[in-house]
Amino acid sequence: MKIIESLKGINAYPIPEPTIATIAIKRGIGLDEEATEEKLSSKEYRLSNADILRWLAKSAPNISQAGISYSFTDEDKRNLLDEANDIYLEYDDPLCVKTKYGYKGSRL
Repeated sequence: MKIIESLKGINAYPIPEPTIATIAIKRGIGLDEEATEEKLSSKEYRLSNADILRWLAKSAPNISQAGISYSFTDEDKRNLLDEANDIYLEYDDPLCVKTKYGYKGSRL
């Protein structure tokens, strides 16, 4: 199996190939490389995975294709972002969203 097939398989949503290619180029992985255990556990692949999850949560439109509908609820999007953020946090990536806790007013 190639890296591109592995990245496409992250979710059933039909992610456009140019989106996957752009993410892979930015993270420095080759889409035509064989998906070995070493490559699939590499920092570059894991961060590409997180970037795709983030794209799904923030940019993927609800679509219907060949009689199949693809859509994400707000909870689905939160879960995708949480999963991406866990990976970003693992590698201290700048895309990591650090949760801020603090005083929120008198009505907690």
